[in-house]
Amino acid sequence: SGDKIDFTIHSEEVTKRLTLPMVFLEKEKITKELTIDVDILIDSLKFKSLIDCIVGFGDLIELTADKENLYITSLREHERSQKASVEISKKSSYIKKFELKKKSSSLYSSELFDEITSISTFSKTAELKFSQDYPLVIDYSLPKTSRCTYILAPRARE
Repeated sequence: SGDKIDFTIHSEEVTKRLTLPMVFLEKEKITKELTIDVDILIDSLKFKSLIDCIVGFGDLIELTADKENLYITSLREHERSQKASVEISKKSSYIKKFELKKKSSSLYSSELFDEITSISTFSKTAELKFSQDYPLVIDYSLPKTSRCTYILAPRARE
């Protein structure tokens, strides 16, 4: 129907199906108000793989970018000393574009990351845009000039 989009991937042994609600909004109206200090284009399947490795470890995902690296950390909200993280150099083959106005770090609930990264199968890249304690914009390019954009509110720091 017109209110959802269905994706199907067939292989010899498995058929994967993904259904997402369709929301038609003008991205420019939503994102033009956001201050973006970090803009990273990353291989979407590799991004999903990195998230899958750490997402179950905690209930928060922290994204941090400095002039050389992107850090993705999973940590527990009430036990911040327990964490798992990955560091990706801007020179890594994972990264297609790395633009940084200033070092930024933001916390997000890990609950939605599994769902958000599930669309990686249909996209070559994911564009991550964020700033210090600001919403995260994850933009996937899909076939035939389509896009899927997620905007996650940041979690407050204690």
